[in-house]
Amino acid sequence: MKDPFIQPALFRDKPYMSLSVLGIAAYIINFATLFVVPQILSHLYGLTAGQSGLLLFPGALISMLASNRIGKMIDRFGNGRLLRSAPWSLLASTVLFALLAVQTYYAIMIGYVVMSIGFTALTTSVSNEMSRILPKDRTGSGMGLFQLTQFFSGAFSVAVTGARWSCLRISL
Repeated sequence: MKDPFIQPALFRDKPYMSLSVLGIAAYIINFATLFVVPQILSHLYGLTAGQSGLLLFPGALISMLASNRIGKMIDRFGNGRLLRSAPWSLLASTVLFALLAVQTYYAIMIGYVVMSIGFTALTTSVSNEMSRILPKDRTGSGMGLFQLTQFFSGAFSVAVTGARWSCLRISL
């Protein structure tokens, strides 16, 4: 095929592949968390779907408000700073969930705020950096492939988390 949608040269581009792995990891963490947190809030704390949504709402709101500032940080300092720091906020929120989610649902709310900001910063800087490093003839294909892998990784993480959650629920 003369012009395939997925260009094989993308898989040999190490910076592109590194950014892809980073973005995919962010999507896996975010979507798995978005699936399991309402389950925890419902089953452990007895919250309704509406109450769970209200508990997660501050994270979404703060992430939305921070996105403009994140864009300005990228414009001012470049992508590198956020690419180095944002994964740490995802790790911190994951550790916070693991250690404190069963103690209080406020820890879940705070963890989700940290995760939302880190996720927004990371995915924005990954996409921005990809569009910057890819040659013009591979930009469309590279960004399209990255979007496709994001959708797959988000769906995959929810499917795996859901399967593991149902096994947990059965054994309880």
